[in-house]
Amino acid sequence: MKQLVRKMAAAATIVVVGVAGAGTAADAAAPAADRKPHTRVAVRPMVADALGDLGVHIRPFNGARAYHFRGTVAVNFPISGTGKSGDRIKHTGGIALRKGHDRITLRRFWIDLDRNRLSGLVNGQGRADLFRLIVPSKRPKLGDVRLRLTRPAAKAINQTFDVHAFSGGDTFGFATVRS
Repeated sequence: MKQLVRKMAAAATIVVVGVAGAGTAADAAAPAADRKPHTRVAVRPMVADALGDLGVHIRPFNGARAYHFRGTVAVNFPISGTGKSGDRIKHTGGIALRKGHDRITLRRFWIDLDRNRLSGLVNGQGRADLFRLIVPSKRPKLGDVRLRLTRPAAKAINQTFDVHAFSGGDTFGFATVRS
């Protein structure tokens, strides 16, 4: 098991290093300012539809940029640095999931390559693991890495918006690091 985790971390590292300068036609829809190092998160189309049906809107802030991408919404988060040993990719910007007066804000994302997790600061209260990183994604046109919701993240979405639509392990979206 530990060997598999190491291979996944190595694959994620290859993704980080290997995409330098490897733009695609789909990136042409990205805002020009997002040609700088960033991580693109494309929301899984059925999740974007479900959020829309529930009346939940995704709103970027503090430098994050949202745009239409391959039939769904994508958000670019600027890369602000790496951990001392290169095991973390740190980001600025954030998103708010909103429905009326209810909202969850997520910002200061970290990709932890050692643990294969993406964490973020939640509602300004504390850092939490939001997604498990799965390599390869099986949807490379949307992203190199699949983002699976953690149980606490799914529970927080369900409780905040009074729904039962999300479960731990659900694929929320796909991420690609552009350096």
